[in-house]
Amino acid sequence: MKYVMGLENDLFKQIKLGKKTTDIYLLDDAKKQLKPGDIITYYNNSKTMEKLDTLDTIVKNITIYENIEDALSKLEVTDLGYDKLSKKEYLDYFLNTYKESLIKYKIIVINIELIEKYEKSCGIVVLNKINDKLKVLLVHHNLGHWGLPKGHIENNETDKETALREVLEETNIKVNIITDFKETITYSPKAKVLKDVTFFLGQGLSINSKNQETEIQEVEWVQLDKAKDIITYSDEKKIIMKVINYLIINNIEISEKI
Repeated sequence: MKYVMGLENDLFKQIKLGKKTTDIYLLDDAKKQLKPGDIITYYNNSKTMEKLDTLDTIVKNITIYENIEDALSKLEVTDLGYDKLSKKEYLDYFLNTYKESLIKYKIIVINIELIEKYEKSCGIVVLNKINDKLKVLLVHHNLGHWGLPKGHIENNETDKETALREVLEETNIKVNIITDFKETITYSPKAKVLKDVTFFLGQGLSINSKNQETEIQEVEWVQLDKAKDIITYSDEKKIIMKVINYLIINNIEISEKI
């Protein structure tokens, strides 16, 4: 999930410098939804909307405490971005700011990491009707995980050009993009990197696949309604569910073309 939060100018700068790595909040209903791997975009709320500064971070760890005193016993105030406050001063500040809510809520401590690099990939949910069964093309990577075919944008390609090229390279399947379906997932594949992956919906022009041996150990046509049980990562499982719902809502039928 992606979240947006505002910060005062000094704290915003501390994140930018890599000095603020921790946030403390009351554990209200919104914060209960946070989990490791989520993206938090902080904006500098001292700027106008026309000149809005933002920083992307990823949630690394979350810890819940019964009260602010317990939380602060495990933290350094400098990690919160306050290099001129003692723990006692920060505690007084927190108690005065949230005194009416402290009885109602626990405390959530969020460890964040600043994103320093951005990547973009594109892929296609490739469908085909085989022996009267609607199937989707999945790839089994050499690294061990199952997923949808996709890859990085090169040169001045459009998103669709990248998606078509990558599917062909990984699976040897030519594809016709068939609808306006377009969904993007965002995640951090490695430290300090944020990646967007955009998926389109298409139909394979054949079923004769061949794996790209340098990256893919096998390619398989899997029944669409069973694909989420095979795909490794949750974000791509959700893409499969969105495709199923999209086909139903739009009354789209995939005809057999082999």
